[in-house]
Amino acid sequence: MVSIDAKNLGYTEMNRLIREAEPVCTVENCCGQRFLAAGMSDKDITVHGIPGNALGAYLNGGSITVDGTPIHDIRR
Repeated sequence: MVSIDAKNLGYTEMNRLIREAEPVCTVENCCGQRFLAAGMSDKDITVHGIPGNALGAYLNGGSITVDGTPIHDIRR
């Protein structure tokens, strides 16, 4: 599992790192970055912190959990 430190990262860079990561990854220190995991496919992402708007917009398979609370769980 890959851990991505979102501190000082914009959403574009963070989404690039998530796309390049393994299917299961964790985002640490999230602080309002929007569009997190938007349009991604088949990723299981755990977010620690506070994501911005449009979290998981157009998520195509996979799940997003924010600090232990499942937000999106779209599995085929």
